[in-house]
Amino acid sequence: MKADRPNLSTLQKILYQVFVAFGQGAGPLRVSRATCAAIHAHYAALAEIPSVRALLADPSDPWGQPQHGPYALEQVRATGRLAAELAVQAGSAEISAAQFQQAARTVESRTRQAPAAIRGWWCPPEDGG
Repeated sequence: MKADRPNLSTLQKILYQVFVAFGQGAGPLRVSRATCAAIHAHYAALAEIPSVRALLADPSDPWGQPQHGPYALEQVRATGRLAAELAVQAGSAEISAAQFQQAARTVESRTRQAPAAIRGWWCPPEDGG
């Protein structure tokens, strides 16, 4: 494995936590397989952002620090809650991929407006910084 590539087992563990957090936010609503694929693609793509790649490769495991993992997972929970609300408003008991994507854009847009210390590495500026 190349030294500059993220530890895939760390990334996989984070993605497992992402699915749990999204489900916590979604509550009793179903999540389709297509939506699960969209969630995976969306959050796995974060590993391509240089600041995230550096943290994934860090042997000190910064994901466990309060400004990283727990904060990021709370953003995923918020995305799950908003996606669930969008599904309910549409009269559905299942969250669609489009509803997830709309919720993720909304939560991440609002998070990007926060100061960098709050925003953290999970939701970097739109320029990829």
